Amino acid sequence: MTVTVDDNFFEPEAVDVATGGTVTWEWVGSETHNVKHDDFESEFLTEGTFEHTFDEAGTYEYMCTVHPGMEGTVNVED
Repeated sequence: MTVTVDDNFFEPEAVDVATGGTVTWEWVGSETHNVKHDDFESEFLTEGTFEHTFDEAGTYEYMCTVHPGMEGTVNVED
């Protein structure tokens, strides 16, 4: 599953993956962003990718700490 990190939004904003699935965030905009959750965090990037594998079921809400309101959700199901 790939989420694009564009200028001030994540697309799609919510994704569903199975337990053990990996989400890749791909920077496509020109602004600096990061992906932050209590369990994972990317560097501040303007290009490139960041991946995280979800080993436990649950709802993971994440954000860009640079841009308030830029948020997304990963729903992980068994």
